[in-house]
Amino acid sequence: MATEFTAIDLETANPDAFSICQIGIARYRDGELADEWMAYIDPEARFNPDNIAVHGITEAAVRGCPKLTEVSAGLHEMLDDRIVVSHSQFDRIALEQAFDRQEIPRLQCTWLDSTLVARRAWEGFARRGFGLENLCRILGYRYQRHDALGDAKAAGVVVLAAIDQTGIGLHRWLQQVELPIDEGPRLPIRALGAVPASDDVEPRRAVSPTNRLFNPEVLRLLSERDSGS
Repeated sequence: MATEFTAIDLETANPDAFSICQIGIARYRDGELADEWMAYIDPEARFNPDNIAVHGITEAAVRGCPKLTEVSAGLHEMLDDRIVVSHSQFDRIALEQAFDRQEIPRLQCTWLDSTLVARRAWEGFARRGFGLENLCRILGYRYQRHDALGDAKAAGVVVLAAIDQTGIGLHRWLQQVELPIDEGPRLPIRALGAVPASDDVEPRRAVSPTNRLFNPEVLRLLSERDSGS
């Protein structure tokens, strides 16, 4: 079943949703990971010890990294006019708040919440158990938790698994998540042996952040922007 969507996840420096300190993006095409991108971001905000305990990213780790305004053009290039998956609405809300604070135009994309997909796709998850870690454990997908790129890939795997196991295509899921929770197929969830473990199962050293960009076209666009062309 042909599918193309982009999954995104964010980490934040403190409880303020707009304090984005890491962005991970994974693009899926026809059931396969096609491109991925990760950047540490200087949130220009304080770092809360509770947040650091979750993701391990500190103020020192992002010193010298780009600010959100410096990567916003690239985000528009990667996400505008696409279906963008996030596990819960937090990432959409965080980007909207951060863009509004910086007076950056909001993304023009179609959002799909993978928690809403999971709650309708599989029985037993309508009210509980639809957290990313739990779903991936049952599906048999290993990934680096609380890392933006690892979580983005995992959200993508959840959507691919739901499509595969229910037979409901991506565009139909955009409609399905708007229906009452009881109108989903609610099938038994099963492990996907064909889904490989992520390469990012080992923690990255946040003390030495390195932006990673694997999409040649986006790399070209960002290079042109940085050179002022």
